[in-house]
Amino acid sequence: MGKRLRIKEKFVNALELPRELILNVPKITLTGKDKILIECYRSLVSYETDCVKLSTAIGVLSLYGRDLTIKEITGEDIIVQGKVNKLEFHS
Repeated sequence: MGKRLRIKEKFVNALELPRELILNVPKITLTGKDKILIECYRSLVSYETDCVKLSTAIGVLSLYGRDLTIKEITGEDIIVQGKVNKLEFHS
């Protein structure tokens, strides 16, 4: 982690600001096992019914499951539905 990022992180923690807004990190909201909202992603890397990969500021986020479908996609967030089994970050 770079010096600049550490300074930003200390600033965010001290003022109790939302990390995802200031540090540009993704916010992931899982509703049950079948709906996931990812805010603050960069781009869709790949999309298949068993794996969705998204580029984020902190690496590639992979969503694994069955019958995955993209229900909504904008420049800021994406909603994926289906049977979500696993989430992984890759650098």
